[in-house]
Amino acid sequence: MRRALLHALVALAALPAAAQLPGPGSGGVEPEKSYASPKHFAFEAKFGPYKPSIDDEFPSGQTGPYSRYFGGSGLMSQFEFDYQLFQKFGSIGVGLGLGYFTKSGKSFPCLPGTGAACEPDFSTKSGDSTSINVLPLALLAIYRFDVLALRYRVPVVPYVKGGLTYSFWWINKGNGKVASVTGADGTKDNGRNGQFGLTVTGGVALMLDAFDTGAGRELDGALGINHTYIFWEWNWSGADGFGAKSALRIGDSNWLAGLAFEF
Repeated sequence: MRRALLHALVALAALPAAAQLPGPGSGGVEPEKSYASPKHFAFEAKFGPYKPSIDDEFPSGQTGPYSRYFGGSGLMSQFEFDYQLFQKFGSIGVGLGLGYFTKSGKSFPCLPGTGAACEPDFSTKSGDSTSINVLPLALLAIYRFDVLALRYRVPVVPYVKGGLTYSFWWINKGNGKVASVTGADGTKDNGRNGQFGLTVTGGVALMLDAFDTGAGRELDGALGINHTYIFWEWNWSGADGFGAKSALRIGDSNWLAGLAFEF
């Protein structure tokens, strides 16, 4: 009896404090902020078609080297990690991006008599394989307009990104080694290099936890993930040495779709 009376007194003493807490409909703390863990970072995984712009410098109607050897688009896989600096009216952050693209094709035999220079015979394919690989890195400034999603539960979040990119590229022979080309003067060039350039992205994200706030709270409590998004974006990457004539143009204008987490 004494223990039950003590529990009842403790419960009664807690009532005034509980009455001062803002409820879901009060004008105090927003429902989301009353339970959300701190939010500082974002992570994205995204995928889309990619075709390096190597052939753009060739006249229209002429088949460029990329199309001859590798054909059309391949899959670009990208990952991005962001740090959010400002979260008052939307969020402003900086990010690091890393991607990978590879595409294989068949090479061409050398024309008879061309020797070490090896003028390719484009009339027939050889049995040897070749592949092109691109590894783009990006340093980004990011703005996400998430005001409507956080304040009014409108789950659409548009965003823009822009920054500097550096894309490593290399071409492998069938044996996995980096290809090399010997010119008519006997000099040898390795089939690998890298290009600086600018990159711009615009996209829209759909906040999934806005459709199930209960599941969102559980995910935040268990893993510290504040929000989960699916998104679609358009990206332009000008990895062309800032327009240098001698640079290999390996950027592209393409779309990507993926999944993002804020935590």
